[in-house]
Amino acid sequence: MTFAWWAIASAGTVITLTGTFFAWLRSLRRPDVALTPDDLLITVMKPMSGLDPRLEENLESFARLQAPEAFEVLMCLASEADAAYPVALRFVERYPARFRLVTGAVAGLGNAKMAQLASAWPHAKNPFIWVSESNVETSQAFMEALAATWKLANAQGRIKTLVHAPLVGVSGTGLGARFERMHLSSLQNPNHELGLIRKMHAVVGKTEFFHRDDMVAMGGLERFGNYLGEDYMMGMAFAQEGVVRCTSIATRNVLGPLPVRAWFDRHARWAVMRKTLVGSTFYFLEPQVHLGFPTVLFALGLAPGWLLALIVASRMFVDGFNYAIQTRELPPVLDVLLVPLKEFFLFGAWLQAVFTFHVKWRADKAIQLGPNSVVLSKVADPSKFSRHARSLRKVLGRV
Repeated sequence: MTFAWWAIASAGTVITLTGTFFAWLRSLRRPDVALTPDDLLITVMKPMSGLDPRLEENLESFARLQAPEAFEVLMCLASEADAAYPVALRFVERYPARFRLVTGAVAGLGNAKMAQLASAWPHAKNPFIWVSESNVETSQAFMEALAATWKLANAQGRIKTLVHAPLVGVSGTGLGARFERMHLSSLQNPNHELGLIRKMHAVVGKTEFFHRDDMVAMGGLERFGNYLGEDYMMGMAFAQEGVVRCTSIATRNVLGPLPVRAWFDRHARWAVMRKTLVGSTFYFLEPQVHLGFPTVLFALGLAPGWLLALIVASRMFVDGFNYAIQTRELPPVLDVLLVPLKEFFLFGAWLQAVFTFHVKWRADKAIQLGPNSVVLSKVADPSKFSRHARSLRKVLGRV
């Protein structure tokens, strides 16, 4: 019986190490396909809301891209009152041939990002659409990897294709940023590789690349506009009706000043979304993949200290190694040393998500989520006690 508990405590670590190995193999791949100017006829759609960290530097990285004259960056804002509006205007004035600005949002869509994108969609003039969030920086190699991955998938004939990318957090200050640099790539990339066993792509909306005709054939952006996890739902839809492919180069999510509270809230929100999207994985695998469950087993005397120490060391390796293979640089030593503390907070975020179906996102009020992260309501923000009590009744009602 002792061995069984040891195996249970170690299962998540073995799974994550396996996923990390396949993530490393992906990082070594490069699509062997030649690109033409027509392959880079791209409209970048950038949903913007507020002053994201290093926003101007992120936009400048798109200004530096070598692409055909028709290549454009469409900055999508809900209104002229948005804090990012003056920044967007400066880029239109500075690079009038490349940057354009569209304001507006489709009423009735629960996902604010998708409401902005759907409103701006008629203004996109190129055949390829590259959705790139405003806290993302890019490079020539990344753009070409997106286009080459799409072209390779369609080499034997046209098929509905969605291209996404691995994910890594870069820059940032504060303890929350240290946590995020270590956690973001190890949360996304090994899990994505393992999900492929079940033909499930863990698509992250930081980067999505597709042909506009494919999206029209799928029913348009509005089809995904009422899901908070629109990226996951989009990936599922493309996998069912076409193909999903992942590049070998990571999206670089630029972090700014990030206190622990903001970092915690972000991952509690993501945990609630995962609960509605992949419930069994959320309830049974996540506590094992991270350090919460092995630590509880150790506290109950069901796992020895040496095994917990080995699992902690493995988690530190997984976080640091995934960061290294996606950024091509060594992780900061202090970031790696803080991984056990980060895992303690993550377990708390998971516990909070167990007892709620509400999330907070940017300036929105409490958003109540239903199955598959569908937005059920945005109401006047009730007290946390009221939200958790209502969510607990919902959880118990499913038992």
